[in-house]
Amino acid sequence: MQVGYLRVTGMHCDHCVSNVTNALKGLAGVSEASVSLAASDAIVRYDERVSSSEQVKSAVRDAGYGVDGVEPAHSHRGGGACGGNANAAPEGSPPAHRHHGAGGCCG
Repeated sequence: MQVGYLRVTGMHCDHCVSNVTNALKGLAGVSEASVSLAASDAIVRYDERVSSSEQVKSAVRDAGYGVDGVEPAHSHRGGGACGGNANAAPEGSPPAHRHHGAGGCCG
């Protein structure tokens, strides 16, 4: 399984989030999709043997939204933060995420 991070553009409301979520979950091989309006992004877990990162991007585009790449996301499942600094993980951080630029829980 691959976990990918997508920067999604053009979302303006909860209906947009629902459209992107449904587009991703409707793609063969996608087992999980979490879309955030506030962060303008999506985390998607998919089987790369069934769907490619290009197909993931196409699903978002076909739903009428822009997408900037599919990058690997990382997770704090199992506790702690990146680099072993448990105090650095922001409270309520998502199970898989990416930081824009430097900082965040990864330092």
